[in-house]
Amino acid sequence: MNTTDSQMFSVEFVGEGSTDAGGPFRECMTNLAAEIESESLPLFIKTPNNRNDHGNNRDCFMLNPASNSPTHAELFKMLGHFLGFTLRTKHAMNFHFPPFFWKKLLNEEVTLDDFEGVDAFSCQILKDIK
Repeated sequence: MNTTDSQMFSVEFVGEGSTDAGGPFRECMTNLAAEIESESLPLFIKTPNNRNDHGNNRDCFMLNPASNSPTHAELFKMLGHFLGFTLRTKHAMNFHFPPFFWKKLLNEEVTLDDFEGVDAFSCQILKDIK
């Protein structure tokens, strides 16, 4: 049964005497989301708004276009498993993806406003050209 209390695995922090009644698991998932978005893994990069500290969604990350090796594909597949788990169990992971990421995942139309939420400077240039 998939509920908000479901766990993919059990967590035990050695030396901390923790019992996994949900707390250590949630901490592990929070750390996992932070690691996925960090520079330690090549899957995501900061959005231009994040890098430039300008525009909306300044805390967001986007897919790294350079992550295209078979190893990266396996890492993305594992990420998909985590996303599927979080959606089925309504167990939130603290991912910082821009709204257009979720729109594409749901097959919704992406607009210029969604693009502005990722790269306000480039969006302004496109608007000026138009």
